[in-house]
Amino acid sequence: MSIKQRVTSSRGIKGGRPVISGTKISVIQVLELVEGGLTPEQIAEDYEDIRSPEAVRCALEWADEHPERVDELRAQRERAKESVSEEADV
Repeated sequence: MSIKQRVTSSRGIKGGRPVISGTKISVIQVLELVEGGLTPEQIAEDYEDIRSPEAVRCALEWADEHPERVDELRAQRERAKESVSEEADV
């Protein structure tokens, strides 16, 4: 299955952020899990919606092919975390 078939985006799912097809697991989530030390096999095992390590690898490949978009998504995620933190401080 190609990357385009494994990684999709739709406004109705995760606000249009790229996800593994058929799941609500974003490419950014996958990157963070891998950066945290998990392998594609472990991720596929831990997240039942992901049916195979190959789907995880496709998400990683998508990220490699779209570094500017990944940077943008990470910045959005960081801003959202900061906003939640600020609201909690109020």
